Amino acid sequence: MVGKGKMSVIERQPRLFRGGNAALFRSAVSVLSVLSASLWGRMAAASEFDDLGERSTAQLRILDRAIVLHPRDSKGFVDRAEFFGKANFEDKAFADFKRALELQPTDSDAYFKRGEFEMQLDDYRAALSDYLKAAQFAPDAAKGSPLRHAGRAQIKLRAFADGVKTLTSSLAYEVPTAKHLTLKERAICYVALHKYKEAIADVNAMGYGGPVHSDEALAIRAEAEFQLGQTQAAIDDLTLALRNVKKKPANLERLVFSSDTPTYYKLRARCYTKLGKDDLAAADLKHAKGAEKDSLEFAPFR
Repeated sequence: MVGKGKMSVIERQPRLFRGGNAALFRSAVSVLSVLSASLWGRMAAASEFDDLGERSTAQLRILDRAIVLHPRDSKGFVDRAEFFGKANFEDKAFADFKRALELQPTDSDAYFKRGEFEMQLDDYRAALSDYLKAAQFAPDAAKGSPLRHAGRAQIKLRAFADGVKTLTSSLAYEVPTAKHLTLKERAICYVALHKYKEAIADVNAMGYGGPVHSDEALAIRAEAEFQLGQTQAAIDDLTLALRNVKKKPANLERLVFSSDTPTYYKLRARCYTKLGKDDLAAADLKHAKGAEKDSLEFAPFR
């Protein structure tokens, strides 16, 4: 007995069955079993999460509780998989993604977020497969993003022709505020395929987020211009790209500076060399070398 006049779930079993409540009893036992497994599993593996910190540990408890309360809801497993992925618990993340898809095989969000995790692990082929499945099961209004990410995975796989096809499909579904992202990715594919006029057209069509706002878009267009013999135009774009980096807030400038700035200087040096301006080319190569040194210093921001 639990307290005066009260019975535990186990003690109530005969009454539950006599009252025709077998389903209710099984449901109660199921919830208790999940709760017990989760509790004892966490206690046994507590040392695994010692380094998470108080805030992350509290977040994990909330995610665990959501799964206990709704063990048939795939969203809870997707949310916890994301948490495990960010915390570098790779096996646990994949286990939760797998469970989510067992519960809901057409869960577009589960496929998409697993694809994002696989991209972080440089498993581009697996990510591509998941992004395409995410697009397949997403409603039309939401197909643009997974298709764009699939195109990005194809770029990583150097499947540029396929990337153009996927990104072109993405544009049919993409929301207006994200079209510039898809156009930029397709411009990269066009440059790799030596379709420089198409690349320039895509960059020029980007609108907001395009050449006026994006140093990366300027660099893509500069590469296409250089290959078409428009060397001065390429220099102008790269100069503006470097200027845009310097205008960014200090923390964002560091992030961009660490990865893109050396490339911009090298590309502009190549342009100066083509025009016979060797002194300017040498100065840019010197700047690029200094930027690469800073890249190592700011490697964690990459």
